[in-house]
Amino acid sequence: MKKLLLILTILLVATASKAQGTIDTTKGFGWGVDASSMIDLTGHDMSTLNIDAYIGYRSPSILMAGIGAGIDMMVSNDSRSFPVYAIFRTSFSSRPRLLFFETHMGGSVNHIYNENTQTGFYGSWGIGIHLATGKKFRSYFVLSYNLMTRDNYTWQDQHVGCNALQFAGVKVGACF
Repeated sequence: MKKLLLILTILLVATASKAQGTIDTTKGFGWGVDASSMIDLTGHDMSTLNIDAYIGYRSPSILMAGIGAGIDMMVSNDSRSFPVYAIFRTSFSSRPRLLFFETHMGGSVNHIYNENTQTGFYGSWGIGIHLATGKKFRSYFVLSYNLMTRDNYTWQDQHVGCNALQFAGVKVGACF
């Protein structure tokens, strides 16, 4: 176990030194993709695998300000959610930083068990770490809290209370 922690620490320090060493002077249009997984914290058996894509403006201090969309596929049932959101990502500095803050705010079209379709609020707040940074790209890892509101619904003639789903998420992605 100690060897594993030592190896992970060395990898993190090496990655951090690479991320801190490159200054991104690119301004203008940017786009990115993410792959993530979220664990349902509310006990409704709605943990997900997700794919997201986004476009927007980027600069040295604003890592991304734009719009995005995704597909959230529930792992243990046939439910799907399709969030559409505004994204804002920043390190609060124009100098290269290892950590950054990210938020998503928008709405989600939810298909619950292929029987009910509804819309609701979608939000995500997270802290990220740059894995590698170059002049034209950034790769990253994000730990996040996610909230998705839903209305109560009926499934197989049973009333199901599911006002809001809360998730803990992990994502990897790249921005170009």
